[in-house]
Order: sequence, then structure tokens, then C-alpha cells
Amino acid sequence: MLYLTESTTCNILLIGKTGTGKSSFANYLFDTDIFTTGSGEPVTGWKDNFQYHHFYISDIVINVFDSVGLL
Repeated sequence: MLYLTESTTCNILLIGKTGTGKSSFANYLFDTDIFTTGSGEPVTGWKDNFQYHHFYISDIVINVFDSVGLL
């Protein structure tokens, strides 16, 4: 049996090819619109490296890192 504590944290790193919908997937998964998305062109660039947001679900902190697209 898994016991959760107040400090339970889950880290999710989204990686994949450029333009495959990583940010759109994160928005869909967490029913939000905070990850920047584009139409056919990459939005998360090397200058930014990652978009990072955290969510609280029950007593779990979920950190989501949306990476720059890979070639």
C-alpha cells in the first residue's frame, strides 16, 4: 500500500520532436491553457528551454516541465 505524505511530489518532463504537441498535451491533460502553444510552429525555444508549471491534486504536487523540441 502506498502512503502519501504532505511532501509527495511528482515531476513530469515532456520531451519529443519539435511541433508534436507537447504543450498542447499538457494543456489537455491538466485541463488548462497555461502552456504556450502554436499552430504548426514550435513555441518553446532554446532561449526559454522549459516552460514550467506546478499543479496541486489532493496532497500531491505535480511539477510539469515542457521542454524545447528535439530535432
